[in-house]
Amino acid sequence: MVVLSKEKKSTDIKDTIMQWLLEEGVEVKKLEAPPHLRIKWGFDIFTPPPLRVNIKIFQPEKFNDRIVILLGVQVSPVHLAELNRKNREEKVRFSAKLLKGIISVCSDCSIALQPSLVDFNTISVAKTLFHDNLTRELLVKTLINMINAYLYIIATFNEELPHVVRDTGEQKETSTTHM
Repeated sequence: MVVLSKEKKSTDIKDTIMQWLLEEGVEVKKLEAPPHLRIKWGFDIFTPPPLRVNIKIFQPEKFNDRIVILLGVQVSPVHLAELNRKNREEKVRFSAKLLKGIISVCSDCSIALQPSLVDFNTISVAKTLFHDNLTRELLVKTLINMINAYLYIIATFNEELPHVVRDTGEQKETSTTHM
């Protein structure tokens, strides 16, 4: 049995993850993160069509035994304006519905509405995976959970705060998020 150093394991897992992602048809780019985020390495990925969702995968600088898979969703200006028209109680109900739904999609994810539960403009959904348990199947299932969380967020905004834009006589729904 060959025992790898923690540094070697980190490099091996990075290469393995990249290989798995490429084999799954995922577009992979190096994550350009500001230094204050303290990551050792990271990927900025886009899931394959038809639904291209941007997800980050990175290894925190202080933890050589895990990776974090992060979905960050910015609320569109149109939906943010609609949300801001609601009173505080309605905003809390909307936030609660959103959180409960995301938890039902990914019960072991960390979820944050930022900067606050009542006045948020960004939604973060993150899941930590440990190297010892990491398999291709787990990685793919986690990416699918992130895509489903993204779809739940869009569906909730479009259900609760529908907005239709007219374009040359045809109606089109707006996207809820920017990535």
